[in-house]
Amino acid sequence: MNNIDEITEDHLFQVNLILWLTQPILSDIGIRALLAESGYSVYSIAPSLALPIPIRQRIREKNINAQDGCSPDIILGKEKSNFFLLVECKKQSFGPDSSTSEQARTLLLLDGQILGESLALSPATKVESAVSYVTKDDHKLHIKNTCDILKSEIESAGFRSNYACCFGIKHDSENSIYIVINNNDSDKLNIRESGDIKVIEGQPNTDPRPLYFIPLDPSVEQNEYGKKTLEQRLLSEILSLIGRAKVSDKTVFTVEDLLVKATWGMYNSWSDNSARKNLRRQVNSFLKNKIASSFPQHLLQEKDAWILSIESTKDKETLLSSLLKTEKIEELSKEQLELFEEDKKLLE
Repeated sequence: MNNIDEITEDHLFQVNLILWLTQPILSDIGIRALLAESGYSVYSIAPSLALPIPIRQRIREKNINAQDGCSPDIILGKEKSNFFLLVECKKQSFGPDSSTSEQARTLLLLDGQILGESLALSPATKVESAVSYVTKDDHKLHIKNTCDILKSEIESAGFRSNYACCFGIKHDSENSIYIVINNNDSDKLNIRESGDIKVIEGQPNTDPRPLYFIPLDPSVEQNEYGKKTLEQRLLSEILSLIGRAKVSDKTVFTVEDLLVKATWGMYNSWSDNSARKNLRRQVNSFLKNKIASSFPQHLLQEKDAWILSIESTKDKETLLSSLLKTEKIEELSKEQLELFEEDKKLLE
């Protein structure tokens, strides 16, 4: 098993943890959807947000070192309001003079109506917003202090700034996962609880990672776990397509069809076009090199689509039998796979 500290500081784990905390979970699966309980849901994943040109000109005049635009990991929306929480996940803390602080200033400057303009909302819409970083709990205070310094700098220059907070992630000896939120932040964001809040019920000597909505993010450092998880999902969807296919008929599907199913719909909320393009390229490569190369008579690529052809019942049985033998692509434990399947059923 991966070291638990390495898992909690992993960017992909942090992003997927926040996504899970926004899900309307009705059954007890060992995950507490704290953010959903507080009225939050996913508005967008990795959107490109640009500061208005007049703001860019003014911050240059004031020598504020900020980016023209940025892409927070997730935007959460609050039910029955126009409140948006910009969420950015970080492996480690950063200071006010680091390169990361340029992105932080931009997130802080995307306050209220400026954010609304960047999201192309109606000018008549009264937008409220805040920024929350997500990191290991021992980096939480440093990031919060940095944000306070940057916020003061921005406001002293005559600009409005977002409220900034930080969610910490910690674990106990049982491998349970906690979100740490202080009282002021929970009050400001209208989150039901504060303090150390258990969000994943762990077990000793087990991997605490829940089933990932996004198993692979091309915009960050790649890891073998994410790659294998995505390939396992794709293989499962291909097996499902073959199982449903009618003999002598052709089944047409696209890479985007597979990605929507492999991420349980989160692909539709992914606004980072570069990451989407990279993912499609990786999926096409997987289909071409790991499936079509072995069964060229059954799986063909035609422009943006793939065509599955099965001429007989024997063809179907052979395909299913051969592909089932490759399911070891995902080297997870039997217990994890069973848990993941239970999680998936609750989202269907």
